[in-house]
Amino acid sequence: MEELFAAYVARSAHDVARDGQPYPAFFDVYVVRPPEKGPQPGDAPEGWRNIGAFVLVTARRPWHLEGEDQRVTTDAYRAAKATLNRVWPGLPDWAGHAALSLDMLATLRGRFTDDEVLALVHEMQDSAVDHTWTIGADPELDRTRW
Repeated sequence: MEELFAAYVARSAHDVARDGQPYPAFFDVYVVRPPEKGPQPGDAPEGWRNIGAFVLVTARRPWHLEGEDQRVTTDAYRAAKATLNRVWPGLPDWAGHAALSLDMLATLRGRFTDDEVLALVHEMQDSAVDHTWTIGADPELDRTRW
């Protein structure tokens, strides 16, 4: 299931757009399973399965505007959400998707320096159960090339 999820998220790179105009985006998708633990409130009901995914996104466009990184993250999130909802129509609200910038995720985990952020990326890549990508994905974020 994780591999299929990763493939659909990578496919959504073809649908990244702003103001109705598509632009080229390149995804590296690392699917990371949620930590194993006993049943928790809000867990998936019988017959459903929770999937966690770490998605690295870079977009190639000649913008150097304030806040552009967050806008690209939002565009990619919307494209992935639309693709997943098209593939699995009728997902319940509790199965919603979420997106955070890498800097924000690192900050929430108490990591503030560039080296700590990179270490977080490495940890998540190393624990991934699947990795897929689009042609042209950013080699700087691909641990398999280091």
